Amino acid sequence: MYGNGHCSTCDIEKECGYPYKPTDCCQQRKFISKEEAAVKYAHLFREREREKKNSMLRRFITVEDVCSLLNEFLKMDPVCATALISHKEACNEAVTKHPIIQVFQYENEPPKVGLMGLLNGMFGVRDDSRGAICYEIDSGTNKIISFKPTPE
Repeated sequence: MYGNGHCSTCDIEKECGYPYKPTDCCQQRKFISKEEAAVKYAHLFREREREKKNSMLRRFITVEDVCSLLNEFLKMDPVCATALISHKEACNEAVTKHPIIQVFQYENEPPKVGLMGLLNGMFGVRDDSRGAICYEIDSGTNKIISFKPTPE
């Protein structure tokens, strides 16, 4: 173990007596001051910040964001989108009893869950037991027309 800042557990620091302790830089944890590391590895810190800014991960997402993505998907491939959203798979009792995953159960059929049940579960359950996201279906073709927030 090297440069962990805990002299009692570090084999090297017991003997070295070096005044610098671990820096914030994961590339060089010992024998360099924080200021030196900031200069020497500035390119790594800048790269890390760029990655954070360019990341596709979102910290927050709204019902409108999900509807927008689903509508974009629907325009790109309506057959696939309709099939994926319409598909429901039989699930066990643990899933059925989950407090927010929305499970569908029709008369004389086992309980089933689909992508909409999971997506709606992410936003919680309304008092009327409806999900936050709904979709419109063309009655003639039985295909999904659009996704939107569920009206009050």
